[in-house]
Amino acid sequence: MLEKGADVNGIDSYGNNSLMRALLDSKKFIDHPNFNENLKTLEQCRRIFKLLIDFGADINYSNENRPKLTERIKDFGMEKYKLI
Repeated sequence: MLEKGADVNGIDSYGNNSLMRALLDSKKFIDHPNFNENLKTLEQCRRIFKLLIDFGADINYSNENRPKLTERIKDFGMEKYKLI
Protein backbone atom coordinates (compact mmCIF):
# COMPACT_ATOMS: atom_id res chain seq x y z
CA MET A 1 0.00 0.00 0.00
CA LEU A 2 2.82 2.39 0.79
CA GLU A 3 4.35 1.87 -2.63
CA LYS A 4 0.94 2.70 -4.13
CA GLY A 5 0.87 6.02 -2.25
CA ALA A 6 -0.95 5.30 1.02
CA ASP A 7 -0.80 8.32 3.35
CA VAL A 8 1.60 7.36 6.18
CA ASN A 9 0.58 10.50 8.03
CA GLY A 10 -3.13 9.86 7.81
CA ILE A 11 -4.96 10.03 11.13
CA ASP A 12 -7.38 7.40 12.43
CA SER A 13 -10.62 8.19 14.26
CA TYR A 14 -8.71 8.30 17.58
CA GLY A 15 -6.14 10.83 16.37
CA ASN A 16 -3.29 8.35 15.86
CA ASN A 17 -0.97 8.50 12.88
CA SER A 18 0.53 5.30 11.47
CA LEU A 19 3.52 5.31 13.83
CA MET A 20 1.38 5.77 16.93
CA ARG A 21 -0.94 3.00 15.76
CA ALA A 22 2.10 0.76 15.19
CA LEU A 23 3.34 1.60 18.69
CA LEU A 24 0.01 0.74 20.29
CA ASP A 25 -0.10 -2.56 18.40
CA SER A 26 3.54 -3.34 19.27
CA LYS A 27 2.79 -2.66 22.93
CA LYS A 28 0.15 -5.39 22.86
CA PHE A 29 2.76 -7.91 21.69
CA ILE A 30 5.40 -6.71 24.14
CA ASP A 31 3.00 -6.68 27.10
CA HIS A 32 1.86 -10.25 26.42
CA PRO A 33 2.97 -12.59 29.23
CA ASN A 34 4.65 -14.95 26.74
CA PHE A 35 6.61 -12.20 24.96
CA ASN A 36 10.25 -13.10 24.35
CA GLU A 37 12.65 -10.35 23.22
CA ASN A 38 14.60 -12.89 21.18
CA LEU A 39 11.68 -13.84 18.97
CA LYS A 40 11.20 -12.44 15.50
CA THR A 41 8.15 -10.45 16.60
CA LEU A 42 10.27 -7.62 18.00
CA GLU A 43 12.41 -7.47 14.86
CA GLN A 44 9.26 -7.38 12.74
CA CYS A 45 7.94 -4.47 14.83
CA ARG A 46 11.22 -2.61 14.25
CA ARG A 47 10.98 -3.23 10.51
CA ILE A 48 7.46 -1.81 10.44
CA PHE A 49 8.63 1.38 12.16
CA LYS A 50 11.58 1.70 9.79
CA LEU A 51 9.36 1.20 6.76
CA LEU A 52 6.84 3.81 7.92
CA ILE A 53 9.62 6.31 8.67
CA ASP A 54 11.32 5.59 5.33
CA PHE A 55 8.02 6.40 3.61
CA GLY A 56 7.80 9.72 5.45
CA ALA A 57 5.79 9.05 8.61
CA ASP A 58 6.14 12.01 10.99
CA ILE A 59 7.83 10.89 14.23
CA ASN A 60 7.14 14.33 15.73
CA TYR A 61 3.38 14.27 15.14
CA SER A 62 1.26 15.23 18.13
CA ASN A 63 -2.08 16.88 18.76
CA GLU A 64 -4.03 18.12 21.76
CA ASN A 65 -4.92 14.53 22.70
CA ARG A 66 -1.78 12.70 21.61
CA PRO A 67 1.80 13.29 22.74
CA LYS A 68 4.77 12.81 20.43
CA LEU A 69 5.74 9.24 19.63
CA THR A 70 9.01 9.55 21.57
CA GLU A 71 7.11 10.70 24.66
CA ARG A 72 4.65 7.81 24.39
CA ILE A 73 7.52 5.32 24.01
CA LYS A 74 8.95 6.66 27.28
CA ASP A 75 5.52 6.62 28.95
CA PHE A 76 5.16 2.95 28.01
CA GLY A 77 8.71 2.12 29.19
CA MET A 78 9.58 0.80 25.75
CA GLU A 79 12.84 2.67 25.05
CA LYS A 80 14.93 -0.49 25.42
CA TYR A 81 13.23 -2.07 22.39
CA LYS A 82 14.67 0.59 20.05
CA LEU A 83 11.64 0.79 17.80
CA ILE A 84 12.76 4.09 16.27
